[in-house]
Amino acid sequence: MANSESSDRPDAEAYEKNLLNVGLFLIGVYACVFGLIDLLYFESLRVAENAFAEANKMDTYGRSPETTAGRITNIAQIIIGGILTAGRRGLSRLFYKVRYG
Repeated sequence: MANSESSDRPDAEAYEKNLLNVGLFLIGVYACVFGLIDLLYFESLRVAENAFAEANKMDTYGRSPETTAGRITNIAQIIIGGILTAGRRGLSRLFYKVRYG
């Protein structure tokens, strides 16, 4: 019985590591995709604001603080998503070592 439990443990470890890899990959892809979508939103909003100002013979204004803040947070989200996606194996090993020692 002791042999069957010890032989089951490596399979359980591999399953847990693979599950963690898949989870980190999906979270990373989610962060990248929605970061890109939001970044496109803020850039299109800036273009639309400038086009509106030019069409109405108003002064075009620079970037608003909201646009700049949105751009920075979306770029950070894309970078974090890329790290989670590209470094998922190392991160899963780190999480596994922290959890099980």
